[in-house]
Amino acid sequence: MLALCLLFVFDVLTPRGFEIEDLYVPLIFAIALVGKPWQVLIVAAVASVLVVVGFFLSPKGIATGWAIGNLTLGVFIIWVTASLVLLTRNLFAANANLQVEIAQRKRAEDELKKAMAVKDDFLGMVSHEMRTPLTNIIASTALLDDDEIAVPEEERAEILTEMRLSSERLAKTIENMLALARVQAGKSMELKAISLRGLVDEQMAQHLKRHEVRKISVSENGALPRARGSADYVRHVVSNLLENAEKYSPRQEPIDVELRREGDEVVVRVLDRGVGVTEEEAEHVFEAFYRSPRVTSGSPGMGIGLSVCKRLVEEQGGRIWAVPRPGGGSEFGFSLPAASDGAGRDGVVPPVPQT
Repeated sequence: MLALCLLFVFDVLTPRGFEIEDLYVPLIFAIALVGKPWQVLIVAAVASVLVVVGFFLSPKGIATGWAIGNLTLGVFIIWVTASLVLLTRNLFAANANLQVEIAQRKRAEDELKKAMAVKDDFLGMVSHEMRTPLTNIIASTALLDDDEIAVPEEERAEILTEMRLSSERLAKTIENMLALARVQAGKSMELKAISLRGLVDEQMAQHLKRHEVRKISVSENGALPRARGSADYVRHVVSNLLENAEKYSPRQEPIDVELRREGDEVVVRVLDRGVGVTEEEAEHVFEAFYRSPRVTSGSPGMGIGLSVCKRLVEEQGGRIWAVPRPGGGSEFGFSLPAASDGAGRDGVVPPVPQT
């Protein structure tokens, strides 16, 4: 505004000065580039008024057809300049927004394609993981049910054992899928003060019923407080970790389970002498559907057991890890917060904030 006023005075007092539109137009152009639209319109309106006033006050303001035409042209140029610059700015802004929207849509399409690919892989693995034990069970049932085929007692026992293992494998797959679905659905749970030693002993007994040859040792280092968590979730985690150690360990090697208190946490470690896990693999083993290339061909599975463990442990406010075991093998461990002394009579503790 100050610049417009100075130009106005200059134009009125200088008979042979520049034509007012020659100076107003660049000024309007500059303001239109950096100012807000309403500011540009106000400046253009003020400039138009000053041009008209200057026309009548200036010695150059001769009321001739040429002079009136020049006045009209000056005002017209001011408004055209302001309009064109504002339009150009709007076009550039719209183009920038369009480019951002295109990039966002492309990212969304890429994520959708990845999700569809993961879904297809998941359905393929689930169908394979379920079809294999089901096929085994159906074939074994048909064989035992055929009266025309005499199955020796020893072979019959082997078939029944294989049927039981296939059923357990199928049940485990379904349990993991259901647990993952519950967590993803965000269902609330009540955290209580629980005994990790009692839950480990319970799951160890269940495991040994299915794998009688395996030896499992459980050790407790020092006084072990109760942990804050969900008993059902911990059962599932311990069962999965024991099954993982069972799957990748030689039958003659024992599985060691260690429990101890570390600071404000209660820690459970499942140690085996199996194929082990590298530091690089340790970063991926808890990802859904991940299976190490070193064991993919030798062991069945779809790679969701450990990812389920991770989700269940984190839902309880704990952490989980996998590291190589000194001397060979792997250590899979998890920790839960120790239960505070302020737990009520029923052992209920404050819930973990859900993120």
